[in-house]
Amino acid sequence: MSTPTGHLLYSWNEKYVSPADVDEHMKVGDAKWEDFPKLLKLVKTNGHFMISGHGKIVANYNDCSEPCTARKGDTTVSLGLVVPAKLERDVDAAWRQHEQWMRKTHDFGEGVHGKFDDLAKPRITNYTVTKAYEHVDPMDPNSTKTGNVMYAVEESYVSADGVLGHMTIAPQELDIFKYLTNKRYVKYMDVGQGQVIAAMPRKLTSNIVSGFAKVFRSIFPGKAPAFAGGECDPDDCEEAF
Repeated sequence: MSTPTGHLLYSWNEKYVSPADVDEHMKVGDAKWEDFPKLLKLVKTNGHFMISGHGKIVANYNDCSEPCTARKGDTTVSLGLVVPAKLERDVDAAWRQHEQWMRKTHDFGEGVHGKFDDLAKPRITNYTVTKAYEHVDPMDPNSTKTGNVMYAVEESYVSADGVLGHMTIAPQELDIFKYLTNKRYVKYMDVGQGQVIAAMPRKLTSNIVSGFAKVFRSIFPGKAPAFAGGECDPDDCEEAF
């Protein structure tokens, strides 16, 4: 176990449908939350990593998952990676490989019919990798680019055993490890010590509901309820990359 630094790590991520929604978020915060300027000041003076309005999700657990599935109390894995632009293609490929491994080996939700083993097939409630090009002023996407590429990773698990299982079953040949173990690239990292303390939870969609919707749609085309993100069938989701 490594020695504590005496610092606290707060990692938060917000996902929006469009850049315009991020702009509106900033306007509403400035107009209706008196502590918003204080938060921005804290970020500016204490933050070491920020993507604001110019990032894109490039990896996730399921392209059809509903938003805001992490819940208060979930155990987290959080990290920020910054690499030179010359490594962009290689790191993109590494995250694509990681995404495929996550989708095959983890369970999104509360298990199947109440049965689960977090050490063998970890239950995950959120997994996203966000990518952006680093700017001199992270709050201004029109500011000069530094030439680096940023990756923000957020994972949340139903239990701490899920993180332990995740690390135990992870094959060492995953390409992303060569970057995650390089201190030059890692800006922050926490594996299993953190917990979600603030969230906008949405109820998880079960496999049963998803399956029912698929059958219903085959009988009554166009009338089955839509999945998050549009008329998206979980079995037909395209890859995130």
